[in-house]
Amino acid sequence: MFSHRITLFKWLGFPVPLDASWLIIAVLITWSLAVGLFPTQYAGLSGPDYWWMAAAFPLDGGRILRAALWRWNGSFTRATRTASAIGSWFAMALIVLAVWQLLIGNFIQAIWWFLIGLFLNEPRSLRINGS
Repeated sequence: MFSHRITLFKWLGFPVPLDASWLIIAVLITWSLAVGLFPTQYAGLSGPDYWWMAAAFPLDGGRILRAALWRWNGSFTRATRTASAIGSWFAMALIVLAVWQLLIGNFIQAIWWFLIGLFLNEPRSLRINGS
């Protein structure tokens, strides 16, 4: 779908890439869990509280993703870079959402989405060196 891919590994001689379209799938899964499953299983939290498990590094879900990738491929640096790339894509999606919110007149909501997007889009070198 997109031209920017990262090869995660090879399986039976075929490369298995991480494509930007996986971000769309991750967002849809996160949304469906945050709206559907988690509120019924873990009652008492507000809707946004469930989003912190999004697979966007450095959020908790991104750290879990990094740990899973590290266990899977054995390279902490490679796992951190992959989780960081997914987090950057997620951050860009939040910044686009902020622009959309601004265009439809939700100024306060736009500021929050923009600030969260900036937080997630911190330089990758800091994530690798400081994680």
